[in-house]
Amino acid sequence: MAKPETTKVEKAAAEKAKAEKARKAEEEKCDYGVPELAEELDIKEASVRIRLRNAEVPKAGKSYGWKTQKEFEAIVKQLTPAKAEKK
Repeated sequence: MAKPETTKVEKAAAEKAKAEKARKAEEEKCDYGVPELAEELDIKEASVRIRLRNAEVPKAGKSYGWKTQKEFEAIVKQLTPAKAEKK
């Protein structure tokens, strides 16, 4: 059984969908992510993701990420453990 040929309209629609998907992926790109957060907190990336889940921090799409330094610093502050006071 022969495979039916793809029409020009179907090809154009497929190319448009592919371009739209690439554009959305570019929009979701964040300047700060788990690697930067791990470096800032001086812990492993896996530990960072565990802390983010425990703190119920929402993901930016499929992964964690922040577009501004202000957002990033707020997360750093949220995940930094409070130091015990000396008596």
